[in-house]
Amino acid sequence: MDEIAAGVYVATADRYTTTTTIVVGADGGCLLIDPAVTVADLARLAGWLSERGLRPVAGWSTHPHWDHLLWSATFGDVPRYATPRAVATAARELPGLISGVAEAGPGHDLTLFARLEPLLGREIDWAGPRAVVLAHDAHAPGHGAVFLPEVGVLVAGDMCSDIEIPLLDAESPDPFGGYRRGLGLLAGTQGVRVIVPGHGHVGDHAEFRRRVAADFGYLDATEVGADVTDPRLTEEWLRAEHARHIDLARLPPRGRPNPRAKGSRAPDFSTVSIDGLREQGRLALLAQVLVVRTWNRIHLGSFEAAVPDAEEAARLAHETAQPFWESQARAAEATLAALHGDEDRAQTLARAAESESLPAGASAVLAEVQLARGLSALGGERFGEAYEHFRRLLDRADPVYHYVKSTWSIGDLAEAAVHSGHRDDVAETMSELEALSARAPSPHLRVALAYARPLLAAGGAKEALFLAGLGAIPPEWPFARARQDLPQAGDHLTKPAASGAGAQPVRGLIRSGSVI
Repeated sequence: MDEIAAGVYVATADRYTTTTTIVVGADGGCLLIDPAVTVADLARLAGWLSERGLRPVAGWSTHPHWDHLLWSATFGDVPRYATPRAVATAARELPGLISGVAEAGPGHDLTLFARLEPLLGREIDWAGPRAVVLAHDAHAPGHGAVFLPEVGVLVAGDMCSDIEIPLLDAESPDPFGGYRRGLGLLAGTQGVRVIVPGHGHVGDHAEFRRRVAADFGYLDATEVGADVTDPRLTEEWLRAEHARHIDLARLPPRGRPNPRAKGSRAPDFSTVSIDGLREQGRLALLAQVLVVRTWNRIHLGSFEAAVPDAEEAARLAHETAQPFWESQARAAEATLAALHGDEDRAQTLARAAESESLPAGASAVLAEVQLARGLSALGGERFGEAYEHFRRLLDRADPVYHYVKSTWSIGDLAEAAVHSGHRDDVAETMSELEALSARAPSPHLRVALAYARPLLAAGGAKEALFLAGLGAIPPEWPFARARQDLPQAGDHLTKPAASGAGAQPVRGLIRSGSVI
């Protein structure tokens, strides 16, 4: 038994490395979360509680799987809660659950098994520290993690494990999407200092971030059919689960976005529109669509093709008296100059775009200007300056913040943070972005996070995250793949950030601007 925070204890059973969490409340009462797993384990747990004068006053089951629905008469007849959906699922599947416990954990009192009450609120009603329920449908219907905000402990149920891959609910209409949303909910929880998985080992805040990144990386790579090198795939049953996940990813999307679908059609549509607008002489609209195609080409790494588009868009927008679109074109030109290492031109164009957009409060343009300045500093190896530029993009109170375009800088922010001593400073920001990614399936956001995760990860996790990220990037995004590719990014895996050497491959790609 380990005290992981003031008044919070975790017992870890030998079987399946299963955890039980005890939260001490008033007058010797305690909240018992997922007591498990064998009859002998529960007897030892009851003895430990008795020795310390503790008695359960409430129980919580994180999800409706047999090893999380157990109880013993020695714990007393007290309310045992779960989310309403978990209670309904356990009742519906009770015969199968009883067969599971009888086979895998014989000897339990089945009259007490899965006797749950639905919790109708968001907090467990008991005489003790606040226990906030985070309900989602990852891993199982009605999965309910418990967060103890006073001590920063997140009891995650069967998620965020250091020894198990994400285990998807195969019966869900959207197994990957459902898991992403649940993981995003946990990732976005503010104040987590200790993570308790249902199976595995307790971790601190840094370990929580590492596991979230590893789990998103696993989901990314598996969903697109890439090779997965997750170090947790050590046992045969986990490899079998992974094979099942691969099969799930091959199924029709059933209402979710298809990550295997081609993601670069926008330039094709823009080109058709541009040809038609030229024929019709509709110059104002032509300027606007040229701006759109310019940014599409920038994101895909087609820098050389983007340059004439940006120049023509700026000229036409000026001639047709469209200052907003002219400033967007100038911001694109500034970004291209930064990517090619022409810092003087990048700064001149950024100032021109800013002069039009700042008085109007046009955050869509100001974000692009800030991106150009950050890329210019990053290419010039001024990592501290680059970090400050990119950090502003994610500050909602800053005029340069834009709810979509600010996310374009995530990978660059991570690189600047690593090489300027701000790795830990961006931890909470990355958790928020992971949560956003789970709610909003943006390919650009997913690709940016795939690049950022290994840069910010501890040494042992870097290689697996780089490989997972590479597999998650569509082949139609060559610049993103070139940045992620291990032969190019290898220095990140071995050289310390202080040397500055780790950023050289990416700086070389940025300066050359010629990956395709």
